[in-house]
Amino acid sequence: MNSKRSMGSVILLGMLMFGNVALAQKDMGYLKVDADPGRTGVFVDDKYLGPAANFRVDRKYSLPPGQRTVRLSEPRYKDFTTTINIEAGKTTKIKQVMEKLPIPEPPYGMLKIVKGNHSKFTGVFLNDHFMGHVGEYDNSVQG
Repeated sequence: MNSKRSMGSVILLGMLMFGNVALAQKDMGYLKVDADPGRTGVFVDDKYLGPAANFRVDRKYSLPPGQRTVRLSEPRYKDFTTTINIEAGKTTKIKQVMEKLPIPEPPYGMLKIVKGNHSKFTGVFLNDHFMGHVGEYDNSVQG
């Protein structure tokens, strides 16, 4: 009898937890950025969220509702900034072709990231300028 009551309690607890997660997700809105190039970094209210796309698939970021400033940044392109309104339960989409910057003059350097305790989508900054994400700098063929 005790095991049936315990199992019932576990099921009820699980249903309550799932319900709270579903309610919490309804309170969030979403941002999807279709940027060219796809490796463009997405910043919302000056916080780096990650790349616009991963393997050519646009990423979707959850955000609390309200007015937000979005900046798209890629080292070889001019930054793009816009203001959007995130609504609960809805997806706001931005489509942007980034404007190329002139090719920098040599000499050039190479930046490599040593594998460590970081996500492959952690932002890489050099002199306060976004350069990409860790996954682009931590292997033998990229830098």
